[in-house]
Amino acid sequence: MIGLTNNVRITELLQHYNIHPLVIEDILNTEQRPKIDYFDDYSFIVVKIQLNKRNFVQFSFILLDKIIISLQDTDSNFFTLVEKILATKGTKARQRSVDYLLLDSLVDNQFTVVESVENKVDDLEERFLKDQQSLSLPDI
Repeated sequence: MIGLTNNVRITELLQHYNIHPLVIEDILNTEQRPKIDYFDDYSFIVVKIQLNKRNFVQFSFILLDKIIISLQDTDSNFFTLVEKILATKGTKARQRSVDYLLLDSLVDNQFTVVESVENKVDDLEERFLKDQQSLSLPDI
């Protein structure tokens, strides 16, 4: 589910699966810190993914026996990566548990952000060392 504005609908959905009221409160709090909580019937995971230099998206996952409930505060392409992994036959991710798939996808998603920063640093380094250009504070 994308968007956390319909609190009644979200609460009804989660109550259907007997999700603890404090977990529901954590999901609706978009300033929640990343964490994992384990309960008898499910696990609850909150993560923040950096989409670009200034934008983050908060994901809340509830992992039941054969169901994943995913809620996020804004739209992202995260599940495009998950679908791609699941569509590729023979991958280890398809043979592993759901939590492995989520963790693997979350880490892979962050590589694009890291690569972007790495490319910018490489460009600055080349400008400074090779081209002997001075760098301004905003560049750095």
